[in-house]
Parts: sequence; structure tokens; C-alpha cells
Amino acid sequence: MQMITDLTYAYNNFETSPAYMKIDGRPAVFFFDPDRFGTLDWQRIAANVPGNPLFIFQNSGGFTHSQSNGSISWVMIDTSDANDWSQSYLDSFYAAGMSHSPTHPFGATYKGFNDTQASWSANRIVNQNCGQTWLSTFSEIGKYYSAATQLESLQLVTWNDYEEATEIESGIDNCVAVSASISGNQLTWTVSGNESTIDHYVPFISIDGENLMLLSDVQPGTHTLDLSPYHLAPGSYSVYVKAVGKPSFRNQMSNRAAFAAGS
Repeated sequence: MQMITDLTYAYNNFETSPAYMKIDGRPAVFFFDPDRFGTLDWQRIAANVPGNPLFIFQNSGGFTHSQSNGSISWVMIDTSDANDWSQSYLDSFYAAGMSHSPTHPFGATYKGFNDTQASWSANRIVNQNCGQTWLSTFSEIGKYYSAATQLESLQLVTWNDYEEATEIESGIDNCVAVSASISGNQLTWTVSGNESTIDHYVPFISIDGENLMLLSDVQPGTHTLDLSPYHLAPGSYSVYVKAVGKPSFRNQMSNRAAFAAGS
């Protein structure tokens, strides 16, 4: 059987590597719709491949697949609604995962999807919504799992797939802009965009506009800083505010605001 041949090759050439993913010493093998051309004899396959691998299938039904040791969730795309981030699909997956312990669930988070620039495009789009899709897929996990009952494994789905617009290497755009201004000794900034994507703000001050000194860490919801306690030497300064994004979000820097100390 070709599947046995392929899995034997995979074990001999990859699964014995210390870098290969194993759970309790068993290599994890992931399948994408392996029965598409006909149902395979999975009992025979499991009995005749080396390494005692874990067979991980896909979607909520993957937990009950023959010889299943777990299942992965993925990006499911509703071509009729680009704002559908597959909440119902993820609900079904996590509920199935919790009810089929001790099999292994692999959760999924993603920022969006868009393959319209690819030569093989199927015009599939899941809008990023300025980072809200990313946050929503994380929040969905919290509905089912917690510090006490943890999700064993989590995928950052296709984290470097540029042709499908799912990469997160360059940072997720939260569409945030920061505008800084000075009135007397008060630094104030306004924020456009959704502050739920921001971890904290960092005001900086500089003499030359290039070498910046950190002044403070400021929590979201606060948009002002009194500069008088810093007792700056008289002179002209440039002040900036950086919005530091939550993990995987881009940081956003404000404009320059001029500050005259001692005036």
C-alpha cells in the first residue's frame, strides 16, 4: 500500500530527527483529507508503519476518524462573507476536542486570508479587520480552555504564507495611528483605531530627533504624561509616542511634538 510506503519513508528520513515534533515520544503525522480518493484501511496502516506515530486528522470529525489520535483546526473560508472568521467552525472543533480526550486537539489562530494576488486564486478572503480576526480566534480558545484546562497545542496557521496574505512575520497591521501634541508641560496623544490591539504606550524624548530616551510605560486608556517631574535641562526637545502592539502586532510611532523645557 502506497500510504504504508510513504509513512515508512517519512519515519526513516524525518521522524527520527530530534527536531521532529513528538508527543510522549511518538512522532505526530498530520493528514489533509487522505481519504479523498477512497477510504483507506487505517487499521492495516497503523499496524505496518514504524515509529508508532500519532495520526492527526482534520476538523471536528477528525477526532472520530479511524485510528485517530487527534485533529487539527484550520482556516475555513465562507466565500459569501469575507467577515466570517469561522467562529461556528472553531466552536464545533473545540467542543469536539474537549469531548474526545485524551486525543490531541491542535487549535488554530490566524489574522485573515486573501489569495486574490496568487496566480491560482480562488478569490477566497477572510478580512483581517485591523487585527480583530487575530484577537477573535484567540478569544475563541478562551471559551473552552483556561490555565486549569489548557489547550495542548496551538497553530499560527500559515504564519509565513505571503501569497495567501496570512503571514505574520512583518507584524499584523492594527490600523492604529498616534498623534502627539504638547501644551505647556503636558504631553497628550490621540489614537485612531482600535485600542484593544495595543499593549502599552511608550513616550520618548530626544535632543536630536534620532537618539531617543524612554520616559515611561503608559497603559492603554491613558493618553497624557506630565513632563515636569523629569526636570529636563532648559532647551528644545522632540517628543514622540510609540503605541506598542500586543504580540504579533506592529508598533506605531507618532509624529514629532516640539517641547521647550524651562520656558
